[in-house]
Amino acid sequence: MQRSDIARAFVHALDHEDFAAAEPLLAPDCVYTIRSETIQSATEIIASYRAAAEWARTSFDRIRYESQLTQESPSRFRVRYIDLTDHRGLTHRHECEQVFTFNNANQIDTIEHIDLPGELERLDTFLDRVGVTRSTPSASPPDAP
Repeated sequence: MQRSDIARAFVHALDHEDFAAAEPLLAPDCVYTIRSETIQSATEIIASYRAAAEWARTSFDRIRYESQLTQESPSRFRVRYIDLTDHRGLTHRHECEQVFTFNNANQIDTIEHIDLPGELERLDTFLDRVGVTRSTPSASPPDAP
């Protein structure tokens, strides 16, 4: 399987909360950085994605995920995650990016979360309006609030 196929499979798995399909695409010692936090190991990374998705599912009336994947080099991919959240009659669109790289075994070995300018502030405003509190500062669905 080519890296582009693996990258698409990973993004698709996260968009569909299929964490069992996503985990084997990560190197066992994969490193994920999100804001000031570093999560190490495929197991811990998937656990963080799963917990964030569960938080979103139980906090909002509805959440849908979309993504746009681009290949920046043979071993580097960038995904723009788009979360469409409905709660208490309001809808919010949140966007963020993640960049991931592959090792020589064709497994994802690094993931870097990138907050886009103004997105966290808009998200905080939405959360305040609908009365939802983040469980932790980095609690975010796989695609990211």
